[in-house]
Parts: sequence; C-alpha cells; structure tokens
Amino acid sequence: MHQACKLPEKEWERFFEWLFEFECDKLGLPRPDQVILLDMPTERAVEMLRRRESDTHTAGDIHEVDAAYLALCRKTALAAASYFDWQKISCVTTDGTLRTVEDIHAEIWETVCELIGRGTL
Repeated sequence: MHQACKLPEKEWERFFEWLFEFECDKLGLPRPDQVILLDMPTERAVEMLRRRESDTHTAGDIHEVDAAYLALCRKTALAAASYFDWQKISCVTTDGTLRTVEDIHAEIWETVCELIGRGTL
C-alpha cells in the first residue's frame, strides 16, 4: 500500500484495485475476508522510531527517517481502509497515550468475534 502514496491521490483507488487484482488474481494470493488496520498517529510512530534508534544505536531506514513520507503512508492506508471497508483499531487512546499490547489485542479479538458472529469471516 505504501507505493500508492507515490501516486497522485486521485489515482489511489485505481491503484488499490490494480494491486489486489495483480496479487490475488494473477499471483494467486488469497483475497482477504477481512482486514484489520492497526492505526497510529504519525507523530506517535515517529517518536517510537526515534526512541528505538536511540536505544539500539541504529538509524532508521530511508522511509523511517522521513516523517512526511510516513504521514502520507498513513493517509494512504486510511484511504484504503475506507475504500475497502476495513476494520480500523487505534493504537492510542483519545488523549494520544499508547495503548497496551493487551488492550489492543482485546479489541482485535472482540472485532474478530463480532465478524464471525455476523458471518463475514
């Protein structure tokens, strides 16, 4: 999906369709029944990347060091989620605090159970 952000925004949906046709119809990858997008504000993700770089004394890759590119990738992912009607789960609380892994897991599990109950999985 991150490749879509290299195109003009008006071409994203056409790219999404092409990508799924290529991967699923031509390459034979299975079409997903559902997708759950784990969303995090770019600013928070960048903070975590910088902390990891500091803690591990390493540098981010060419994409990780470009916050503007990361923001555009997030915008593209959110557009894909809207276009394909994916489920979206926020990894932060309403005040921007990072949620625990356990809390995010519980919401994923709840979402999957709801989808199974509706017969969409």
